[in-house]
Amino acid sequence: MKKTITFIVLLLGMQCMIAQPVLNNNLNFAIGDYYRIDGWNTVNNIDPGGPGSNLVWDFEVVDGQDFFVGEAAICVDPAGTPFNDSAGATGANIAIKLFDSDEGPYQYYKSNLNSRELLAMGWYEAGNTSFTNYLSNYTDLQFPLNFGDDFDFNTELLMYSVDMGHYIMRDSGHVYIEADAWGSIVTPAESYSNVLRLKTTSVIHSWYKFDIGEPWLYLGEFTDISYNWYAPNIKAPVLTIFEFLFDKQQESMFSLHYLAEYDFPAGIESFENEHISLFPNPAKNHVNVLGLDQYLAEEIIIYDMHGREVLKQNVMNSCLDVSALRQGCYFVELRTKRKSLTRKLMIQ
Repeated sequence: MKKTITFIVLLLGMQCMIAQPVLNNNLNFAIGDYYRIDGWNTVNNIDPGGPGSNLVWDFEVVDGQDFFVGEAAICVDPAGTPFNDSAGATGANIAIKLFDSDEGPYQYYKSNLNSRELLAMGWYEAGNTSFTNYLSNYTDLQFPLNFGDDFDFNTELLMYSVDMGHYIMRDSGHVYIEADAWGSIVTPAESYSNVLRLKTTSVIHSWYKFDIGEPWLYLGEFTDISYNWYAPNIKAPVLTIFEFLFDKQQESMFSLHYLAEYDFPAGIESFENEHISLFPNPAKNHVNVLGLDQYLAEEIIIYDMHGREVLKQNVMNSCLDVSALRQGCYFVELRTKRKSLTRKLMIQ
């Protein structure tokens, strides 16, 4: 009997050591999520490796050119963004923008229990504003996703130049995504275990229009392959290798991006059924606590990232003055007669 118990314990231990990762809907973005991507635009002598189980990838040292330090991104409520009334963006529940600027790129996602989908993209800048609407949603992730799973879809988009006043680009094609490998990985920033790799193959046909009334100019067929490594509870790929094949007779070109900084705290939104939210988020001078009245909150306390109390007030109204707080990430605790609720707040 003792030998049997010992064997079962050892067997369970081995299963834990080689447990395969599963991507679940906790990878959906939430308001306040923050991250930064760094990388190289051109990479030499890179090998993503083949498919398989319990593999080890070492990309700590990269032979690349045109290294860039990316700008930090923040997940916000789409209602407070420049494209909030545009087709595509109206169905989104998360927008991703630059952390310290209202100009630049915007991405609009719709998340649910089964998938994370990209609906639209925009670029907001004086004299160079454009908006790209996906006529069929781009399925970023499906849930749950296990090693060996795959899915595919057709995609089509239209890019509209606000300044030029007409559509300037159209793409259509087919995307195939397969969870083809898992194991551990070392990136230039960090080491991760139990990661799942997704290989995405896109065959895209592209057109461009230079002026109103002109016909679409066919640019050709493009095959792009990307390898995305996802770690448990981290909502952005910890490393991505892009392979571009512009001409079937030419060699592939590669670039590499990696997750350099992120804040995807577990449990901050654990009260998913509580309809309390902060708006705007990120905030600058004032933030409103929406849905507060029904919970009979007694006081509100704001903590910094080190757990230090930086602001405390009795609940007189649902508007907080946060103008004295420095730029960064904070946690807002709402103490009610029923429980204590915590929400994440970004200050710009």
